[in-house]
Amino acid sequence: MKISSVSSYSDGHESTIEYLINDADVPAWIRRDDLWGAPDGDELWEFLCQYMGDGHGEDSSLGWYYLITILEAADPELVGLSHENAGN
Repeated sequence: MKISSVSSYSDGHESTIEYLINDADVPAWIRRDDLWGAPDGDELWEFLCQYMGDGHGEDSSLGWYYLITILEAADPELVGLSHENAGN
């Protein structure tokens, strides 16, 4: 699986990092069916959240915005899906 992780902060710092995640590291339970309608349907994004952020401003009160986008996946229906998270 290949993903893009975009990070933006209120001080103007921005970065984009692409990660290639080995299939062996992606939990077997991650399938498109897990994304929608299941009580715990956010499992894919919970797994990918470890790739959010670039370490900038970890010890401050900066506002932040993170966006993860799936660029390549064994399941073609996952390609193009994205998840965002923001806070201050």
